[in-house]
Amino acid sequence: MTRTRDRKPTGNHPRNEVGTHRRAAVGAIGPKLSVVGGVAFLLVVLKNAWASDDSYIIFRSLEQLFAGNGPVWNAHERVQVFTSPLWFWLLSIPRTVSHDVYLNALVFSVALVAVMLVFMRRALRGNASFLMAVLLLVCCNGFVDFTTSGLENSLAYALIAFYLSAYVRVFEDDAGAGKSLTHLALAFGLAIVTRHDLSVLLLPSFAYALYIWRRHLGGARWVRLLLIACGPMAVWSLFALVYYGSIFPNSALAKLDTGIAWMDLVRQGGRYLVASVRYDTIAAVAMVAALVAALRSGKGWAIALAFGVLADVAYVVSVGGDFMLGRFLSFAYLVCVLLLGLCVNVRGRPGPAFAAVLVLGGYALIYPHTPVNSGRNYVNQRRYAGIADERGVFFEYSSIYKYIKHAAAAPGARLPYFPANASSKRGYDIGQGPYKLTDSPMIGFFGYSAGIRLMIVDRLGLADPLLARLPVADPRTWRIGHFQRAPVPGYYESIASGTPQIHDPQLNEFYRKVRVITRGRLFSRERLQTIVAMNLGRYDHYLASVRP
Repeated sequence: MTRTRDRKPTGNHPRNEVGTHRRAAVGAIGPKLSVVGGVAFLLVVLKNAWASDDSYIIFRSLEQLFAGNGPVWNAHERVQVFTSPLWFWLLSIPRTVSHDVYLNALVFSVALVAVMLVFMRRALRGNASFLMAVLLLVCCNGFVDFTTSGLENSLAYALIAFYLSAYVRVFEDDAGAGKSLTHLALAFGLAIVTRHDLSVLLLPSFAYALYIWRRHLGGARWVRLLLIACGPMAVWSLFALVYYGSIFPNSALAKLDTGIAWMDLVRQGGRYLVASVRYDTIAAVAMVAALVAALRSGKGWAIALAFGVLADVAYVVSVGGDFMLGRFLSFAYLVCVLLLGLCVNVRGRPGPAFAAVLVLGGYALIYPHTPVNSGRNYVNQRRYAGIADERGVFFEYSSIYKYIKHAAAAPGARLPYFPANASSKRGYDIGQGPYKLTDSPMIGFFGYSAGIRLMIVDRLGLADPLLARLPVADPRTWRIGHFQRAPVPGYYESIASGTPQIHDPQLNEFYRKVRVITRGRLFSRERLQTIVAMNLGRYDHYLASVRP
């Protein structure tokens, strides 16, 4: 902040927003019990630890990177298959010293969850409100399921908690608001390069914080904050555009441009909400309670957070939700949990928080379907409208218990692949054969076990630069997140031979452009010109024959 930072802004004063005195919840619950609660939460996370099929897509790209082929899926073409750039590059750090990608991701995830708890405690301060927040999290299957899983959720959780700890300090401490705004901008910038769509969740509150302090931000300060907030995303986008030919990951192209009617996606998004409420009813109640508490408080800072939550939920519905039950709503849920704790702190009345601790503690211990009571042989293969409990699908193969058993086996008795399921076995067997090219509708466990030499065509388009840009095979029959593409006559021959041989001449010409981007010399004039033209839509007419 400038030297005027201690002056009180006129109008909607930050100190009036949160209150002059942030009192810790009074009562018998002490700091030691908060530590016990945090440790217990980490134990629940470890007890339910697993790895998803999708995480092994990231792991295969890591292996390509360390083999010298770059951050790609197939060694022969530049394609970004990981959704989270920051998560990918952070995972590359432990990979420099350990080849055990499962253990690397697990240890990293648990460490980030611990960081999340630290920032939660800093934001909430009150022991009762912190314990209430921890219990709300431990009661939510959709949240705990993805604290591990090998995906970027744990990183996003830590950054959201960091963001909110800085956010509350922006409004409570005039003298320290400059430092808090810097931390807020940093958390925002790192969050959106973790997941682009987190900008929908956090932007309203970030904009509100800047608006409140607008008259006390000099020109240099504005520039610095915006550079911190937008710099990480700008740097990555520039790299992705030059290296991959697109600022968006290939998986986003495959899932967001499918040719499916928007209203069909919205209806599917509604089903995702229904499934989430059925699976995690207590989470839905907590989110509604947090939004109501924010609106009733009349505080601008709380309303801005609530608006971000509503915007994020609306976005999730608009894109059709996801096939992973609870995952896409877990980020908004964390914001709601902290928002609820903050509203309790603002009122300075610990009674509701204490009551919630007792109720939630009983719920977590007694109700059979909570992360606390989830057994080591947990299985749930049921689907609702194409939405699956992903941990229930893969836990029996990729749980921490199966990993320990695999790692403890004698070298001669240990399988050469993990997890020990049919997908991994098929990938390993094909990878050991003479094949150079294959395809698969599930590429995670399969692709990693097959090794980096084999060229793998992803029928869903997540890892394929051509299929990702084509519509689904049948817009009337599809599963969310699994958009099967129709076979393209001549495409496999094109990949195998290295020469475009697609039977449709217009599509073949489009594929030539894709090849220039994904296989051409990195900084050649032809490639850079093709990237610009592709992103401006100048080649879209070549797809007229395959689009409805």
